[in-house]
Amino acid sequence: REKQTDRQTEVLCSSIAMASNCFSFSLAKYLDNHLHSVFTNNGMEQRILKVDEETTIACWCSRTHQNDDEESEKAGNIQDKKKKKKKKPCLLLIQGFATSSVWQWYPQIKPLQKSFRIFVPDLIFFGKSSTKSLHRSEVFQAQMMAKAMESMGIDKYNVAGTSYGGFVAFRMASLFPERIEKVVIANSGVCMGIQDKQELLVRAKVNETAELLLPQTPMAFKSLMSLSIAKIPFAIPSFILNDLIQVKEAPNIIEY
Repeated sequence: REKQTDRQTEVLCSSIAMASNCFSFSLAKYLDNHLHSVFTNNGMEQRILKVDEETTIACWCSRTHQNDDEESEKAGNIQDKKKKKKKKPCLLLIQGFATSSVWQWYPQIKPLQKSFRIFVPDLIFFGKSSTKSLHRSEVFQAQMMAKAMESMGIDKYNVAGTSYGGFVAFRMASLFPERIEKVVIANSGVCMGIQDKQELLVRAKVNETAELLLPQTPMAFKSLMSLSIAKIPFAIPSFILNDLIQVKEAPNIIEY
């Protein structure tokens, strides 16, 4: 089923790409709207949380099911009632750099919903999250993510982060050990040293990390993908990459 979904996405991208040549149409904006619908159709709702005077966090959350109690009353025995009333553990998913939460986590939402109550925030300066604070670090991101969870009354939860999100998850576990139960860190160089970063810049043929992570041209975008994706499933035309750059390089990301 997952392979079928991937194939459908590939066909969708190809079809829209052909249409984009003929009409003033943004594939990236269309896909962004589509991914928002994927979240909504899988029982998620987006909340805008004012976590302090300077910072606002946008977070997708699993909807609470108002009929859970009614279903529990219909259960045939005490054991069934206990199963119905047992709460799912909370799981916070943190995305990587230069993307929004829906682009990062849409494939995982449906399967994870079966076992967890899901929370998927946009990191600050990504998606709809923002701040007036001058702080720029994964420590600050971790503190704001914790505040967002606290504002929703969640005091114990698991956290999973990928790429840059892994750095934030690592910091959350370090700063708030009493709140974080389990941690998953994927594709994150949390142990990278200065030499590792220098070698990466040499491989990417750039002078600064920002040039690699915030590509401004299709060629730079392809360079980033070649370094971060083991096997790109299909060729992506340059005009689509340019469209992605225009949509995803929002002013708040550049500010970060």
